Amino acid sequence: MITDSEELISNLFKNHHQPPNPEISFPEVDAGGLGSLQGSIDFWLNWLWMPFYLSLPADEKKKLQLPPDWIEYLEDICSGSSPSN
Repeated sequence: MITDSEELISNLFKNHHQPPNPEISFPEVDAGGLGSLQGSIDFWLNWLWMPFYLSLPADEKKKLQLPPDWIEYLEDICSGSSPSN
């Protein structure tokens, strides 16, 4: 599904739907090599994944079982530091 509808995305979250993990949505992406994002991954990360991820308590984030490179990348974003290349 591709959408820019904030109402649809908000309703998905309210109904406890979860976006697929980043390594499933972007299997070809090496999170360890990500820097400045553009295009579909930028849109997906900023409009879908990060609002979902930031809404989770730490114990729920652990249950996602993200690969270590994605955990590091997301922690860099959440801490406000630039992801390392």
